[in-house]
Amino acid sequence: MIENKVKVYFPGLNALRFFAAFLVFASHVELLKSRNGFENYYYTQTFLELGGSAVTFFFVLSGFLITYLLFIEKDISGKISLSQFYLRRILRIWPLYYTVVLAGFFLIPHIPYLQNSISGDLYTNFYPKLLLFMLLVPNISYILFPHTPYISPAWSIGVEEQFYLAWPWLLSRTEKPLRLFIILITGIYLIKIGLTVLHRIPDNR
Repeated sequence: MIENKVKVYFPGLNALRFFAAFLVFASHVELLKSRNGFENYYYTQTFLELGGSAVTFFFVLSGFLITYLLFIEKDISGKISLSQFYLRRILRIWPLYYTVVLAGFFLIPHIPYLQNSISGDLYTNFYPKLLLFMLLVPNISYILFPHTPYISPAWSIGVEEQFYLAWPWLLSRTEKPLRLFIILITGIYLIKIGLTVLHRIPDNR
């Protein structure tokens, strides 16, 4: 229950949150304009980079705050209560997430005004996509299947949920978090380098 008792507030982050949220909002406005045939700037290098950077910032911010709270809990109580952590995440995220997913699959597609407002094919691979969204891995659906209208932005929720599942468990089982962090960062960069090298190897078949 530590997270509920300790109020963590970093006023210096407010301006950064505002600008990041504005960039994400502006990026999606330009995306909608592009898909409805209006003049837009979505595919310009500036918009692509700023929108992506804003989403990355929110990932980093979320990871920082969650890690900070977990460290406080471990310092005060001597351990991290995984059951309490997961329960708080479920109550905070799942009700709204599943409401949006179900509305995106079953309600919004039947609203005449919205049927042509967002491009994408909902019904191709409908059940595999629905299953992946229900299993909290919409980011996998985003990779495997065509754009899912209305709810594709939920891919970022999937990334966060998978982080929430793994990171507290790892922190609760290590006494040297800095070593864990270094190992993870090194592993991620090695994987990235390996994928980059494989991508550049010509296919001579």
